[in-house]
Formats: sequence, structure tokens, C-alpha cells
Amino acid sequence: MNQGALVDPAGKFRIYLGVAAGVGKTVAMLDEGRSGLKRGADVVMGFVETHQRTNVAARL
Repeated sequence: MNQGALVDPAGKFRIYLGVAAGVGKTVAMLDEGRSGLKRGADVVMGFVETHQRTNVAARL
């Protein structure tokens, strides 16, 4: 192995858990994703359910 070669760090898979609807899981995920984009990270979301909440839709 070439010691000068750069190795990409492993990706992260994060699951947001909450005990009830409306506690902020989706908002936390979207806010963290936006922060990652600002740092230059690749951010991928497979599905976001807004539940017709305007604050969630505004973050997409």
C-alpha cells in the first residue's frame, strides 16, 4: 500500500429515533444534512415525509 495515498473516511449511516410524532426527528435530520452540505459533504436522503408540515417542507 502506498503510504502517500489518501483514504476516504467511511460514510455514516444515522437513524433518528423518537417516541412520538412531532418531536423533531425530520427537522434534525434536514438541519444536519444542510450543515453537511455547507461543509462540502455529499448528502443523500432517500425519502422525506413532510406530513404536510410547512417547517419541514421549507427545509427541503
